[in-house]
Order: sequence, then structure tokens, then C-alpha cells
Amino acid sequence: MGRSLRVARIAGIPISVNGGLLVLAGLFIFSLSTQGFARLDPDATLTARIAVATATVAAFLASILAHELGHATLARRQGVGVRGIALSLLGGHAQLERQAPTPRAEFVIAAAGPVVNLSLGGLIGLVTWTAYRLEAGGSLLIGAMAWLAGVNIVLALLNLFPAAPLDGGRVLTAALWKRLQDAELARIISGRAGLVLGGIVGTVGLFQLLVSGWQGAVTLVVGLFLFNGARDEIGTATIRRRLQRTTPQDVMISDPPPVSDSLTVAQLQSFAGTERDGVAFPVVRWSPDPIGYVVPATGASLTDPDRSWTTVSELMQPTPAVARAWLNEPLDDVLRRLDQPDDVLVVVHEPMAGRVVGTMASTQIGPLFASPDLWGRDRPRPSRPA
Repeated sequence: MGRSLRVARIAGIPISVNGGLLVLAGLFIFSLSTQGFARLDPDATLTARIAVATATVAAFLASILAHELGHATLARRQGVGVRGIALSLLGGHAQLERQAPTPRAEFVIAAAGPVVNLSLGGLIGLVTWTAYRLEAGGSLLIGAMAWLAGVNIVLALLNLFPAAPLDGGRVLTAALWKRLQDAELARIISGRAGLVLGGIVGTVGLFQLLVSGWQGAVTLVVGLFLFNGARDEIGTATIRRRLQRTTPQDVMISDPPPVSDSLTVAQLQSFAGTERDGVAFPVVRWSPDPIGYVVPATGASLTDPDRSWTTVSELMQPTPAVARAWLNEPLDDVLRRLDQPDDVLVVVHEPMAGRVVGTMASTQIGPLFASPDLWGRDRPRPSRPA
């Protein structure tokens, strides 16, 4: 039930469905055909109720897809690419390639989904009312349409709660972003609202579960979904904010000493020691101009014999292949340019003369990716023993 299946492509956007959603759809069909529609039209046959319930649930899933297509369409119009749309047990998710570039874009993309559901709910409600007034359909069909209209309106209204990861949380983010001029701080605050909302919903669900039995399980799961989504939003925004507010100058190793390309890996690691094992050293041969850069820790996977005969020239990255960064640009911009952001090796230039003033590697940048606490604050670092 954790796997997703690619089922379609709409306007170039891949659509995938999680197995859990299909199970939920089956439960909806069973519940509607044996309970809801049975009370609505006791004279209808079981076959007719199953057929109408299946069509109703299919239309409901289509409305969830329409909700996400609304997000995706408006994202594209704001210049944000869309990787795909995933439909799962707890709804849908439009997977965007990057964050919205402006508060207005954030608002437009977020509001698109609820607007689609409100429009669908209103349209279906109007058709239902017309059919009822004209007696153009049986009670089973009219009841199914009324249910579908109500579900769309409720889905839109619930999504507009001002708390991440709901669409209303994105709307709140857009408003705070415009006021504070800090997108990630706005996302952190919206995430905190999501923590509170998720905690309240989860507590209500737990109470229902203890008092009413299994019926509270759905509310509890929704609360956990909101809480975990908000926590992820806070963590991601906090890390991104650190990267935006940190420059290579803050973390780089200034002017590391050059090493000869003829050194063995064992000699390089002995020279670096444990404290400089993650430093990117320039590699030289006959002149002071580096022919490459090497991080001693890269050789950690080699066996002891291999370290004794493998040379730095075999382990280094050639100078033309090494990423470059300016001294005062945001680290977020630097990492976005890297092909392999998990394996960082960057040479830092000062902007006036363009000369090399330092290097960065994963060891220097890694602490910026440490998880914050639940509220988005940096955890205290353990003090080193004297």
C-alpha cells in the first residue's frame, strides 16, 4: 500500500496513485452502497446502489485530481515546474520543482486548489437543485450528487485552515512573507500553526477513539498527518533559511596549504590528521597553480594497502571539474548549482580580483543541515570536553 502506480499523464504531468487510496475508495463504495444510499432509497437494488456509489467515488477522486491540477496549472503560469501529481490515502500532492518565487505566486498557487473544489461544489449543487426541482432524477442519483457537492465544498473549506501543510497554510505563508519579507520565516510560522492544529485534531481523534471506538481512528490519522506535515515544513524551511543567510565566507577553510599530487593517500591523511580530514586541499605538481583538489576523507573507503600506493593524483578532482563560488553569495545558490549536492567540493573566489581565497567541502556545510527542534529553533550543540 506504500507504492504508487503511474496511471496517466495530463498536460505532460505524470499522475500516480497510491494503493492506499484504492483501498479507501473501496471502503467508501462499500459504506455508501450498504448504508448511506440504502437509507436514501431503500427500494433501490444492491446492484444499483453499488453502481451509483462507484460512480460517485470515482467523481470524488476526480475532484481531488482536479484540485491538484489547479495547483499545477497555476504553478506553471508562475514559472514553477511540476514534477508530477501523487494521489494517496490522505488526498493529493502536486510535486513542484521549486518554491514559489514571490508572495503573490505562493498565494495564487495555494488558492487554486480550494477554488477548484468550491467551483465544482457550487456547480454540482446547482445541477442537483435543478434536477430536484424538475424531478429529473431519482432520489438515489440526486442524493449522490448532493453528497458529491457537499464533499467538494467541505474539502475546500477544510483546506483553507491557516496552517501548513494545508493550502490555507500556504495562503498564510504568502501574507506573512509579504509582511516580513522573509519567505522561510513565514513558512516556519505557518508550520507552527500546523503543529498546533495537528495536535488539536489528533487529541480529538484519540478521545473519540477511546469513547466511540474505531470511528475516531480517521480523525487521529488526519491529526498525525497534519502534525508530521507541519514538522517537515518547519525543518525544511529552517535549513533553507540557514543556507540563505550563510555565505561561503562563513564556513570555508581559508587558504588551505597545497599538497603534492605524488603523495599517497596514507601520507595525505597523516598530514591532514583527524581535524582536517574533511578539508579540501589544493593539489599541485610543478607550479603553485592547483591541478586539482582533494578531500582526505574521500580515501576512507580504501583498504590500508590501497592507501599506501594510491596517490593523490588518482583521488583528486581536476581543477576544471571543481565547482566555484563567490565569497559573499548565499550558500543556497551555491548548492543549487551543484550536480551532486551530497558530495560538496567548492573553490571560493573573492569577487574583486577573482582570486581563490578558500575551499569548502561537505564537512564545513554539513552542520547547516542539522535538524532543528520541533518549533524550528536550532538545537544546542554539545560542548567539547576540555
